[in-house]
Amino acid sequence: MPSTPPVLIVGVNPIVRVVVPLLRAFGFQINHLWSPYRLTTDLVALCKDTLNIELSSCSTLSFDQLLDNATQPYLIFICTDADQHLALIKRITNPSIIKPCHHHVICMPPFNVDPKSLISVQQVQQQLCCYCYPVGFLPTFIKLKRFLIEEQANIGNVQSIEFRIQCCSLKSCSDDRINSSLLNRFGSFALSILFYLFGTQALSTISHAYIQSPNETTCSFHINYNRSTRLPPVFVNIVSNSHISSTYNQELIIVASKCALLVNDYRLILRRFDTEDQILIDSFHSDTNEKFADFSKQNPEIPLIFIQSFYYFIGHLKESLINQMPRSTFTELTSFDIVYKVQEAIVAIREAARTGEIVPITRNNKTMQCQVCDENKNAPYRCPKCRIRYCSLSCCQKHKSSDVCTAVNTQSKSTEEGASWADVPMTQTQLPIELGDDEESDRLPSHMLERIDQSVQILDLLKNRHLRTMIKSLDSSISPADDMQKAMMEPIFVQFVDELLKIVEIDGKL
Repeated sequence: MPSTPPVLIVGVNPIVRVVVPLLRAFGFQINHLWSPYRLTTDLVALCKDTLNIELSSCSTLSFDQLLDNATQPYLIFICTDADQHLALIKRITNPSIIKPCHHHVICMPPFNVDPKSLISVQQVQQQLCCYCYPVGFLPTFIKLKRFLIEEQANIGNVQSIEFRIQCCSLKSCSDDRINSSLLNRFGSFALSILFYLFGTQALSTISHAYIQSPNETTCSFHINYNRSTRLPPVFVNIVSNSHISSTYNQELIIVASKCALLVNDYRLILRRFDTEDQILIDSFHSDTNEKFADFSKQNPEIPLIFIQSFYYFIGHLKESLINQMPRSTFTELTSFDIVYKVQEAIVAIREAARTGEIVPITRNNKTMQCQVCDENKNAPYRCPKCRIRYCSLSCCQKHKSSDVCTAVNTQSKSTEEGASWADVPMTQTQLPIELGDDEESDRLPSHMLERIDQSVQILDLLKNRHLRTMIKSLDSSISPADDMQKAMMEPIFVQFVDELLKIVEIDGKL
């Protein structure tokens, strides 16, 4: 029988205190823990005393050397901050940096990866590479999906679906990182479960979205499916505040014409109108509760139900690795399509909350297609002379050397030095972006820029180093449209944009 691969833990986020003992409980051997941070007394104590991992495994070997010296594929658990996930995966899968070894890679939520970057990761041939939402592995939801399929005739037409989440305040982890985002941390759980239960093929739009800013203590939205599915809008409501006694509580209510199905944390309840409630399954795991109840109270961003779900996830993971043929349940719950749609939906929810409009989950970018290579459907740049769209520096240079652009340039006015602005050499870090005729009205006048410059709220926000770094990156980005989408997933950046919009709106009313 094949054995389980050795484990490499990457990162020292609090979740490692759960990952390590649960992996060992299922017989996994943890060979190394590598941290992207410098060696500290606390880190030494965590590895040596708490996790019982050799001190030399922490930071004495570089990450590249660790993987290059591997004699067999690692099972790599990435437990770092969300903004490091993509960079680590790309490094692991880059054959020019790391010796190809087909490592298994698993990322722990929350994630901060834009949908297009996920596609680039998916194209890399790995034995297993997944962004995992362990909550879906709770046997309660697996049982619910089977019940919805097998008992469809006895359930009837679904009339309403509501997913409610209540959790205590997340201030303990709100250090201006994506971890403090209620939508990314717990909204993603709800989305992944709903997409697992009802599929992603017929997803349509996001509507009625509301995110209370700046602290995101409330988040709600509707997920709308195409009419052909006959599914009603799915309402999701997430509330976080310090007055809630339990660290986390989730409730899924499905009302159909013949019965109702309720998921209350670990229990799946069947409710018929003429009989008593019937508990179909209760997947509460007492051993996990005893070991991690105190840890969950101290770390409210990692609720106990997540830890219990992770226990079931590792069981499915071990079975799939040993049998070398993943079970259908494991394949479904780690589906790339689910995590891709979750990330797309999060982007749509933020936009719908900001604009108050109905926003499609999947965008149609035909009008943004590159007119040079005809391949890239997201071409945010325009030639300042002939106005055609291009997607990258190479397409820009190719267009500039073409007869079409040359013909237009010869008719244009040159600068005092005898060269047009379009002929000035560009670096790869910045491309010229000009406002189109239909976009010129969005340019802010000088008096409004002065109001922004004098805003106390804006200046206070700009004290945040993380925000300043994002703004500088956007200013020199070669893909500003993509990077703006990523930035709008960060609570501090959304707050910054909201303050800017307030100034613009007030000025417009004067």
